[in-house]
Amino acid sequence: MSKSVLTALAISAGALGAQAWPGPLSTQDLDREPERAYTLILDGKEVALQPGQEVRIEGKFENPSARLELGATRHFAYAGIGFDYPAEFVWEPDVADPAIRMWTMDGSDITLMVFRFSFGFSAEEYADSLGEELDEVSADPIQRKLGGQALAGVGVRAEVAGSVLLYEVLEVPSQVGSTLLVVMDATEAGMHTAEYQRTMELLAASFRVGGPVNAERLLQLEEEIADVRQQIEVFEVTYTDEQPILKELRDRLAKLEAELERARAGGR
Repeated sequence: MSKSVLTALAISAGALGAQAWPGPLSTQDLDREPERAYTLILDGKEVALQPGQEVRIEGKFENPSARLELGATRHFAYAGIGFDYPAEFVWEPDVADPAIRMWTMDGSDITLMVFRFSFGFSAEEYADSLGEELDEVSADPIQRKLGGQALAGVGVRAEVAGSVLLYEVLEVPSQVGSTLLVVMDATEAGMHTAEYQRTMELLAASFRVGGPVNAERLLQLEEEIADVRQQIEVFEVTYTDEQPILKELRDRLAKLEAELERARAGGR
């Protein structure tokens, strides 16, 4: 069985139990792939850079030699959480339904999935849904420390067409609804792959939750942007582009979208 099919099975299982949440929100920017990081090498000192973000470089440099290289990671910053992941992973967002949004980062052996639910959905429920979709499934409570924070969840072992899949389904604290981080490793005879080890090291070093990222404010901004876009569509039917009201609405939309980007990046 191909890995893409296995990933599809995992996503469909995680979506079980989703309920309708009226009032569609704007999905612009929510499906945008994170920018690839860069590495600035300054007199042999490596500094990680993210597009649009300032960094402070300690030390004194006189006529330094500098080289900018494409970094090996991207930074995920949606659903009120953030973490680095390998830049070569394939980006697959599914954010059209506000009741359940998911972002998938798919490597050769490992798949990262972030689920954002508008309702309560626990790691145990996700594990149960996997058990309904897959055969030979076992599950046990786990705890994983990422970014200095202990996350509780469920570890799942599933055998599919001779392949052993290991899942870590972790619950991320959320003020509204629920958020799950799911790690799936298509193992080598039940042993974690090298790609899993490398990715989990990145997560352990970079993962953050809460802090400057305000999930409630993100939702509010999305709703405001959707409302302004709807107003623009209505006025475009009866007014010309020169009308002041259209200009005001477009200016407001640009400001809201810029604020959304800053909020998603943690207030920067």
